Amino acid sequence: MGMFDRIVEQKIKEGLRNGDFDDLEGKGKPIDLNKYAGIPAEKRMAYSIMMNNNIVPEEVELLQEIKKLKEQRATCTSKEELEKIDRQIANHSVRLQMLIEKAKLNRS
Repeated sequence: MGMFDRIVEQKIKEGLRNGDFDDLEGKGKPIDLNKYAGIPAEKRMAYSIMMNNNIVPEEVELLQEIKKLKEQRATCTSKEELEKIDRQIANHSVRLQMLIEKAKLNRS
């Protein structure tokens, strides 16, 4: 065990003795490990922090924005507004594809 690990272990033991963990949300409940199952190990901490703070990855934001734009498009009557929405959908779709391709390259 390295020096850093020993310090962390010591801090955890101190926290347990002092009751620092007694009022944590979800105390006594099982941890839902399924929500982390599809996330690579090296990204789990970052994703956990994001989920706990209601932050979503850019890909999810883009998908949500595309869905919203398509809903707007369905009720739009102006040709100019339709063209504007179509451009926005196209731009978001291209950005989404770029992020997906980048993720594929990073996995290989």
